[in-house]
Amino acid sequence: MVGNSIGDGWRPVVWPANRPGTVRALPLPAGLPNGALAAGIDEDGSVAGVLSPYPPGTPYLWPARGIPHALPVPAGSEGGTADAIQGGMVAGNVFAGNATRPALWNLATGGFTLHEAVDTGAVSVNGRGTIGGGGAIIHADGRVPTLPSRSVVYAVADNEVAAGTTADFTGQAVRCLGC
Repeated sequence: MVGNSIGDGWRPVVWPANRPGTVRALPLPAGLPNGALAAGIDEDGSVAGVLSPYPPGTPYLWPARGIPHALPVPAGSEGGTADAIQGGMVAGNVFAGNATRPALWNLATGGFTLHEAVDTGAVSVNGRGTIGGGGAIIHADGRVPTLPSRSVVYAVADNEVAAGTTADFTGQAVRCLGC
């Protein structure tokens, strides 16, 4: 499980499943003014999150093996976030001007996809690259089925079953089969 401790700025931490009761702080780049936030952990132990200052932030990856590093964002953007990780896919958001656009990083191939035509923020992802967000599901093939505008998709399974709410924090829980 991942989370964040508060002290001298935000600090991303991991609670290892194989060592109950222990906490491991994730390393931060030197000179980081306000810390970082961990947003999700993959089955292999890789952690996705964001470096301060936020907003706009820098999408960041602490791989299970290897050196922690920033995830690339397009030239001209103001920054972004890495908000979910599953099966080597990282979903996040890129900020440019007054727009927030969902983004997908494929860790296996190094691929990056920015969904410029979709006006939502990424919240979840599955191992096939389907992104769940506010009012939208964005399939890896580019399909974006219509959902209620205030709905939020908090989880998308690899079999395309999605779960969320009909309205941000106040709505009814819903499940969508094959959305």
